Amino acid sequence: MKRFIIKISKISIFIFLILTHTQVNAEAKVITLASQTLASPIASWPEFHREIVKAAFNASGYKVEFVYMPWSRALKEVQKSTFDGAFAVWYTHERNEQFLLSSPYLTEDLVFIKSKANEISYDGDLSKLRDVTIGVVTGWTISPEFDSASYLNKYQVTSTEQLFEMLKQGRIDLVATSLQMYKGFNDKNQKDTFKKYINEFDVLANKLGSLSSHVAFPKSSPKSNLFKKSFEQGLKKIFLNKKLAKIEQKFGYKTGLPCY
Repeated sequence: MKRFIIKISKISIFIFLILTHTQVNAEAKVITLASQTLASPIASWPEFHREIVKAAFNASGYKVEFVYMPWSRALKEVQKSTFDGAFAVWYTHERNEQFLLSSPYLTEDLVFIKSKANEISYDGDLSKLRDVTIGVVTGWTISPEFDSASYLNKYQVTSTEQLFEMLKQGRIDLVATSLQMYKGFNDKNQKDTFKKYINEFDVLANKLGSLSSHVAFPKSSPKSNLFKKSFEQGLKKIFLNKKLAKIEQKFGYKTGLPCY
């Protein structure tokens, strides 16, 4: 009888653990966010994005799962609600129409990068760059003026690494990209993937503009309003509890935003 009771007790405990585990999983809040391959944690600036977004959602009780793919595809998949959202999304009027955008969580400066061997300069007048080839990642927005300048010779590829390799080889003259991301490639903890390029390039003096970064949610999903609200509440929490300041200190960057 004693053995029978012990056996029943073990079975009861086992069933309790299964039910508890199932209940925890059922109650767990998980959000899946897509972004471009470069936003995976291989450089400090993309990882800075990731840490802020993750911390904000964590503060609202969400576990975040990240998936990476070419940028154009990431945005298309989010529009179809394949994923819950995309992060590191620069603001444009068009994207504001296409997606439910969160409040901004940082700002970035857009610049031209050139080979040190190239004598090209930029004084703020894009029309003077008609005769040069400018590389840009497919699906990226740079500035309203740049995006609409059909007279520019733009060469689009799926990754920044491809653009840097082409710039090094002299196949393109300029790369339009984020200044913070470019500087992040030279981080002391950065892998050799991009470091091989840095000493061969220069940043042109006049920037193309600045853009705010957002989390974009599909307008077709009934969950998007809740996700947006949760992110913004979490962002405010990590600002108030100094978690955001710790992330800034860890990476050596500032969000560029005064408050939340």
